[in-house]
Parts: sequence; structure tokens; C-alpha cells
Amino acid sequence: MKSQKIFNPKKRRPNRKVILLSETISSLVILGFLAALVFWVLGQKNHFNPADRDLNINQLSQISKSTPLYHKPLKRWTESGFDQKKAEPKLAVFPKSILSNEWQVKKRIKQFNRDNLFEKINGEAERFLDYHFKNLFYLNLVHRNQQDEIDIELYDQGGIPGSMGIFSEHRSEGNLIKKEKNVIYFETAIGAIGRVENYFFRISGLNKNEITRNKIVQIANNFSELVKVEEKIDFGIFIFKEKLKIPDTDISHKSQNVFQYDFAQDFWFAKPDPQNKGRLFVHENTTSNAVSELFNQLKIEIEYEFTIIEQTPNSLLAKHNFLKSYFSMIKQDKYLIGFENAKQFKSMANYIKILKKELPHGK
Repeated sequence: MKSQKIFNPKKRRPNRKVILLSETISSLVILGFLAALVFWVLGQKNHFNPADRDLNINQLSQISKSTPLYHKPLKRWTESGFDQKKAEPKLAVFPKSILSNEWQVKKRIKQFNRDNLFEKINGEAERFLDYHFKNLFYLNLVHRNQQDEIDIELYDQGGIPGSMGIFSEHRSEGNLIKKEKNVIYFETAIGAIGRVENYFFRISGLNKNEITRNKIVQIANNFSELVKVEEKIDFGIFIFKEKLKIPDTDISHKSQNVFQYDFAQDFWFAKPDPQNKGRLFVHENTTSNAVSELFNQLKIEIEYEFTIIEQTPNSLLAKHNFLKSYFSMIKQDKYLIGFENAKQFKSMANYIKILKKELPHGK
């Protein structure tokens, strides 16, 4: 097919050949008006008298009388004869000792459950739910100077494993752990983070001053009065705390993604020596077959990063290829025990012997 030219080669003809006189005159008038406006603006400079443009004072006073500047807030309805000042605020699970003459409740307690936790902590909700979260109680306190405020988040994690697990997610090696009775916590730049029994708490102050700091520490200590949930003692806590005499400040729980493997769940960890990174671990499963399957899965994954030094059908000792730390695990009945991040495996081996003896049916 022969190509065709797109553009017309013919020159364009103007439709108008004459400009009307009226158009010329109106254009000159508009141009003159704009020129005069420019000269007038330049001539004004700083010659401005507000009185020429402001409203009359009498007129302003009449307008201000009809405009209310303050609306008195409505008061909460109370029954006749009820003294609101003497009424005690509802504190739910919070101990009454957190209140004083200087610190009182500013807003009513807010409570969140598994269905609406994301409304309070959207980005962190999944992490708390993984550790058996049940309820969150949120309370705001204010000092009588109306300048200092404290926010308290109290999480009911359903049990000690849940509170220990989420607490271990927040703490790091550099935190100075403090203990008051059964309360374990560490201070932060704006408050404190800790746990007690089945509860995990976060406290933060609006201002960084001595008044707020002292109150935050007092609240953390007052949490020792929280009602304890009766539950059976978990095997991990029993064997680490009662048998190996390891303080509960160095015991933690991991419910999911143990060793960063999604198939490893529900492990207890303990540091027999706080100065070293080496940690003991114990895991209780339902059957010995389930433990054997877990042992084999861990062995397959470990071989990618570790060199196996010793191996038997029921035990394994390996050394990391780059960190040069030792990892060991032993299966016995429905239990899996061992250690990780150990620089010297001989010192940890002594604790493993104790663990083997304390296990049911141990030899």
C-alpha cells in the first residue's frame, strides 16, 4: 500500500485581515488602567493608615457582646446526695496503691481484648497475640499540678509463659534488670517495662522529671499486689528455677519461631551465667515420636551453618562455622534439652547432666 502524507503541504490562510477600531481602543484603555494601577501601588509605599480601613470601635464592641468566648463544660449527672469527690475511681485489676493524693485517674480505664487489640497497638498486636494475649488494661494518671501524666499498659498474657515470652521480646543485653518481690522490670528513657506473674506492663511518662520517675518506679513495685492466676507450674520454670537455682530474671520463654525456625515452638531458655551469652533450653512435647521428628528437623537445618563434632542417635554437638559457638541438643522421652551460643561446651555440659537427671525417667 502506497504511503500517504499526514500533513497538509498547503499554507494556512488567515481568516481575518482587518482589526476593528473598537478592539484597538478597548485594548489601549485596559492597558492604561493597568499602568495607572501600577503607578498608584508604587506611590503608596508605606503610607498606610489602619484607621481608614478598620471597623469602628463601637461597632466591634457590639459584635463581641454577642460572641461567647467560653462555654462552661457540662457536668456529669450524679444522683442526689452522692459526693463525687469521695467516690473511688474504678481500677479494674490495678491495685489501689498506685493512687495517692498527688496522683489520680485522669480518664476512665480502657479495656481491649483479642478482637480489638489492634485499635490500641496496631503494629504490635500480632506479637502479643502470639504469646497467648487475653486482655489489655489502659490507665492514665495525672499529677495534681496538671502538668505531669503517666500512661500504664497492663497486658494479661494468660500465664507465666506468655508474660515471660513477651518480656524477653522487649529486653536486650544492655538492660539493667531489677526485681521487687515477684515484679521483674527494667527502666527506660521514658518509663519502665516489666512483668509479674501472668501480667506484662509498660509504663511511660509525659515529662522526664524526678516526680514522674519516682512515681513510675513506685507503680512498678505496686504491681506485686496484682492477683495471681492459679496455674500449674510449667516444667521449664520448675527445672531451671528449682533444680538449677537460676533466678527467674534470667529465664525466658519463646512460643514461636525458636532458633528462627517456624516448626520449633514452645521452648524455655535460661542463662546459668549472666556474664555469658550461652543459654540452656528445654522443650516438652506430647510424645517421644514428636520429639524425634523435631530433633531430625533441627539437625537438617543446623548442618547448613554448623559443623557437627559429635553425634549419636539421641544427641548432637555442633560448632558454628563463623561465630565459633557451640550448640548441643539431646532428646530423652518426650523432652528435648540442650544449649546454644556457648563459647565453651564443657561448662555447659555440667548443666546438661543435671537436666538429664531431673527429667522424668532420666538416667
